[in-house]
Amino acid sequence: MPVAHLFLAPHFDDVALSCGGEVARLVAAGEDVVIVTVFAGAPPAAMLLTPYAAWHLVEWGVASVAEAMAARRIEDEAAAAILGAAVHLLPFVDGVFRDDRYHSWDELRTRLVPADATLPGEIAAALMASGSIGLGTVVTGPLAIGRHVDHQAVFAAMRLLAARGVRVRGYEDYPYAADEAEYARRLAAPDLAGATPERIEIAPWLETKVRAIGCYTSQLALLFPDTPMPEAVRTYGNRVAGGTGIAERFWWLDW
Repeated sequence: MPVAHLFLAPHFDDVALSCGGEVARLVAAGEDVVIVTVFAGAPPAAMLLTPYAAWHLVEWGVASVAEAMAARRIEDEAAAAILGAAVHLLPFVDGVFRDDRYHSWDELRTRLVPADATLPGEIAAALMASGSIGLGTVVTGPLAIGRHVDHQAVFAAMRLLAARGVRVRGYEDYPYAADEAEYARRLAAPDLAGATPERIEIAPWLETKVRAIGCYTSQLALLFPDTPMPEAVRTYGNRVAGGTGIAERFWWLDW
């Protein structure tokens, strides 16, 4: 059934991190909201892991990709429940675990390899097939600030949806967007020419957002190595608000 708002999370924590306040605000206003976690699948059990993929399992404190995905799904469901949204998982595999394609953080932040060229179309097709997108649906997804290949794939899928008449807006990928140079580089890209910003005050829902982010216990030490998560999220939200209040910013995309 079509919903009013569909939020796209490349990975399990991206919506809570980047726009959890907006999700909570919409739910409080009585809007129906679904979060779609795109790269929620696991590779074949027999697939050999690259050293980089194996390192992730050690960092997350799990023994296998299947165990990691199961744990992260539980985190995702808990965060969505706090935000008040439904959550839907797609079976695409995280770039870290996608065969033998990306071997380092730097490679994950370049561009999709040729073997992934069909990913955007497959993601767009899966979203359309889900039945969640109707005439009035607003699809909100990542601008791909930070250049993560999975975020790039979802952004490219959003362009394909927009070509079919779907209303699309982009959120600023946090914590990547906190890097001012990375943020400026992305906003200057030709594919965002003509995008219209909208800043939304989320102070009443900040604590809800922080609680939702806190559900992703496997990720917090990696994402916030130097500053406690609540402090980092509040500081960034205040920066987006221009020093007064707490805000999230979105970009209406008109291609």
